[in-house]
Amino acid sequence: MSEINYTGGMKVKNRPVIRKLGAIDTMMAEVTPLVYKGRLVRFETVSVRNMRNTLGRDYCRIRDALTGECSKPFGFGCYYGSAYTQDDTIYAFAAGNDGDFGSPRIKMLWSDDLEHWNEKIVLDMPGWLFFNTSVCRSPEGKYVMAIEAGEPLDIVGIPFTTFFAVSDDLFHWEMMPLECNFSKLRYTACPVSRYADDGYYYMINTLSLPFARYAPYISRTRNFKDWEIGLHNPVWFWDDEDRRPKPGVQFTPAELEHITKGLSINNCDVDLCEYCGYTYITYATGDQLGFNGALCEAIYDGPLNEFLKSFFEHL
Repeated sequence: MSEINYTGGMKVKNRPVIRKLGAIDTMMAEVTPLVYKGRLVRFETVSVRNMRNTLGRDYCRIRDALTGECSKPFGFGCYYGSAYTQDDTIYAFAAGNDGDFGSPRIKMLWSDDLEHWNEKIVLDMPGWLFFNTSVCRSPEGKYVMAIEAGEPLDIVGIPFTTFFAVSDDLFHWEMMPLECNFSKLRYTACPVSRYADDGYYYMINTLSLPFARYAPYISRTRNFKDWEIGLHNPVWFWDDEDRRPKPGVQFTPAELEHITKGLSINNCDVDLCEYCGYTYITYATGDQLGFNGALCEAIYDGPLNEFLKSFFEHL
């Protein structure tokens, strides 16, 4: 695996302007924004630690991002979830069950009415520990799943590392050769991957920084072996904007105490989609030691392809 960074004296364009909108919930675990039947929705993995979880188990749901209306719960026990939508069907992927720290299996759940959900194990690799996933599609119809792995250590290197699987139909997946990864050299967690119109696969991961700090970094590849590192990195840092409620979102006093007073030293679990010409972004805060702060929103005032490519543009 090779990494391509900047060269001395390079001139670059300005970094993209990302507007943080504030906290919209206490920690949800993993969230993916989607466009489903013309509506902006969020696939939400509701952690048992979420202050609004009254069911006592991890579960999944679909929330209308504009009205707040939620589907009935599904995927009980699932964790580390992500989702992909195509032809008015939502495909959700999850690893881990009832708080397990990772799983050797990745499950797919799918529905076209958000009422009835089908389930299928799409990867089962004993000895591995899988966590977060992200699925995207190329124009040729090839699906790629980015998979965060923590074990086996002799393959993963420094946990966590992103590996990849491919599929022609979403139902049958095969791991890419193990040299297709990013990166065994450092903590590289929480992948979100998207294919852009320039032929690159772009990926945002949470990387560890000195003194237990974490921030999202962006990279891109054509072959999943050679990676170009974005000229503007990190994508952003954590700050006090993460600790204020989004205007119009109501929190209880206990939730406000949780969001505004807890130590947050990271922005992680970034996910994003395009909606009405804008890039809609969700991300999480916390301390990476068990305290999960808030689910937050951000927006880029332009389409997704433009957003992704803007981190790599030079003069």
